[in-house]
Amino acid sequence: MRLNLLLLAVGLAMTVCSVQAEDYATNLISTVTGFTYDNPTYNNVLTIWGTITNTNTVSVKFNIPAMGITVTGYNQNHLPISESTEGFAGLDDVNGDPTTFIHPGQTVKFHAALIDGQKQIKFTKVTFFDVQEAD
Repeated sequence: MRLNLLLLAVGLAMTVCSVQAEDYATNLISTVTGFTYDNPTYNNVLTIWGTITNTNTVSVKFNIPAMGITVTGYNQNHLPISESTEGFAGLDDVNGDPTTFIHPGQTVKFHAALIDGQKQIKFTKVTFFDVQEAD
């Protein structure tokens, strides 16, 4: 009887853990809409911008300061050469105001800066991490 209760308790604990491990980042869709090396302050920076759409059924939030966004730049051989964690990444709402929340169905703008002194970046990939359900 004790063994059955223990197994039942372990099974319930495992079920609770799997429910809490929701990965909201998988339901965020990103699109890079533009990029430029034209930066009046830094000539070795590639600035990238685009949109992120939340297809989750709940609002999500990105934690500060990391913002939960990394943009990685790849060279022509698809080797990573720069990440936005070395520079900057952020989110803006449709009015251009900084935000950390995206509501269901909402699209926000993102921007990132990648250090690329030799202008080798040919491809980019946007990755989300530490995305949580908004309170």
